[in-house]
Amino acid sequence: MTSGWAITQGSTTVTLPTPPKVINDQNPADITVVKVQGAAPVLVGVDLDARTIRLEGSIWVHGQTNAQLETTYLAPLRAMARQLVTVTDPDSQFSGNWIIKEPDFKREAEGAEVRYTYTITLMQGQSIVVL
Repeated sequence: MTSGWAITQGSTTVTLPTPPKVINDQNPADITVVKVQGAAPVLVGVDLDARTIRLEGSIWVHGQTNAQLETTYLAPLRAMARQLVTVTDPDSQFSGNWIIKEPDFKREAEGAEVRYTYTITLMQGQSIVVL
């Protein structure tokens, strides 16, 4: 069983074993505040900032060792940091091209098996340039 979430960079695809538990979707605006003496300030919406999503969940597969989780999930996701990736999700809400800002993994004991919680931050703009 898979989560329906996949992250692809080049010929490498990582399919998350379970869907993210939390998805934080931010599309902040760049707002300038102009103070007016004796009155409320004037807010000027200048532009949108980069859209950012933060995926939070866990990587755990019954029967897989720490080495298998590292090889199948963690190492490939680390290698995708600062790269253009294609995200595919079950309902296509977040499907598209993104850049992985940073993947963060935390190892936790789960009985005799190992489980990792993760936070993967992805950013999207009008265009993406990777140097």
